[in-house]
Amino acid sequence: MISSIGWLATALVTASYFFGNHKTLRLMQALGAVVWLTYGILINSKPVMVANIIVAVVALYSTILPSRVPPPAPVAPPAPETGD
Repeated sequence: MISSIGWLATALVTASYFFGNHKTLRLMQALGAVVWLTYGILINSKPVMVANIIVAVVALYSTILPSRVPPPAPVAPPAPETGD
């Protein structure tokens, strides 16, 4: 039963890389980290717990942060032709 939780966490984190949307990818990584955290608690492994607390926090934090990529600058309309 406990190993099934570890396999589920592995599947969630692996599946997260197939999402093109960065927000969805980060949410899936956070979900996988929470499942890994659960697994770490069940097997009483502090390194697994700490690592996945960090991953979950970073994934969630980067999901709610505004995008760091500035929006593209508006393109000026072409100048009207003069009938010279």
